[in-house]
Amino acid sequence: MNIESRYETEAPKGAGSGIRMIRHSINRRRPIDAADTMKSTLIDQRDGLRTFVVVLATGDEAIQTLTSFAVDHHLGASHFTAIGAFSRAVVAYFEWSSRQYRNIHIDDQVEVLSLLGDITFEQPKPKVHAHTVLGKCDATAHGGHLIEGVVRPTLEIVITELPRQLRRRFDPESGLALIDPGSRT
Repeated sequence: MNIESRYETEAPKGAGSGIRMIRHSINRRRPIDAADTMKSTLIDQRDGLRTFVVVLATGDEAIQTLTSFAVDHHLGASHFTAIGAFSRAVVAYFEWSSRQYRNIHIDDQVEVLSLLGDITFEQPKPKVHAHTVLGKCDATAHGGHLIEGVVRPTLEIVITELPRQLRRRFDPESGLALIDPGSRT
């Protein structure tokens, strides 16, 4: 997968100082311009909590962009919700017997009916863990662990940071890195 990343250093004219733009594209055939940019703003900050609104544009890859945003904003204990649409996606189902994720490719335009997740630390950086339910044009729904989602035309995300970082620790029984609520930073 060919992913290009580019960061804007200035906010658009007329925008508040809290707006930051991050660009991500996947195999784009046209150049990236200002209209194709992830936009974000800090809408609230108090008592150790921050709330951001992040809006992704066509061609942005959801997990990669959220991960970059988490790194840039030092998010280590956050949860998020989102709605929007993808031109294609990969979801996964965790098969307990094999302790492996089974990827399911959805190569259709779909509505993001629900996207929920958290951001924690998994050494040495933030880890995005997201689950989604996607709706097809025939009103069927597909869901699972979101591995990849290419946005078209938008994905609207609200991220709320908690005052204390959460860390993931390897669980030998499942083979997964799970949140350890007792872990102190």
